[in-house]
Amino acid sequence: SSRVTIMVDDPAQLDLVDAVSPPNRRETVRVCLELDCSWRPFGGRVRIGARRSPLHSPEALAGLARMVSDRSGFRLVGVMAYEAQVAGVPDAPPGRRAYGWAIRRMQHRSMRELRRRRAAAVAAVRDVADLEFVNAGGTGSVDRSAAEDAVTEVAAGSGLFAPRLFDGYSSF
Repeated sequence: SSRVTIMVDDPAQLDLVDAVSPPNRRETVRVCLELDCSWRPFGGRVRIGARRSPLHSPEALAGLARMVSDRSGFRLVGVMAYEAQVAGVPDAPPGRRAYGWAIRRMQHRSMRELRRRRAAAVAAVRDVADLEFVNAGGTGSVDRSAAEDAVTEVAAGSGLFAPRLFDGYSSF
């Protein structure tokens, strides 16, 4: 259990852990914060990608990082930042050249914004706690996420099995 890490994006999740097992009656719980990596162009009026977490800005992530670090029974060890709009969307679908071009353009712009925001978020959290890992990527974005200095590990998920879905990815 000392290597198990829970994913958190809301203080209520810490409250739930404490309600089940108070800090004075358990080992310290390892915590990873989840950064929402959706792209919000046009002044934020549009969201592209999954809203996996309410923590979208570096400030929001750092705020929860401070809460976790100040709270007894928890230790902040990581950040997860999965870019679903890139990792999970085929960018070269067979027979759909124009659509693929539009997806690649969106993904390029999204990753350009995310590289800056993810780096700022990780730096803000590192001001609060020493992180063991920053996880990012997915099968369709491993190469791009791995190139970021802020990222320490990438995930590849179902792509490791090479299902037909990934026939539509240019970089897989």
